[in-house]
Amino acid sequence: MSAQKNSYQWDHTENAYSFFHTFVTKNLPQNKDCLHKFFIETPCFVTEKYDGTNIAKDDQGKMYSRRLVIDAGQEKFLKTSLRKVKEADVVEFRDKLIEVAG
Repeated sequence: MSAQKNSYQWDHTENAYSFFHTFVTKNLPQNKDCLHKFFIETPCFVTEKYDGTNIAKDDQGKMYSRRLVIDAGQEKFLKTSLRKVKEADVVEFRDKLIEVAG
């Protein structure tokens, strides 16, 4: 595991239900088409945080834990596989978010 601290530390992960409620409230009724596309037509996946570990990945492929930079060659973090994180296409996801946001 890397001992290098990252510069992008975060406090907490926002609850999805709270986020969706706020998002919908702000976008109804004027943006129903945008909401439909975002929630119904846009493919996505969700993960559940079981062990309290958050992992971030930037558009350059660098991975971060809440406090540390994770080495590119590392296969596990806190006994959890990083395979799916490495496979995630962050640039494509970002581009789709920008497209939906207009």
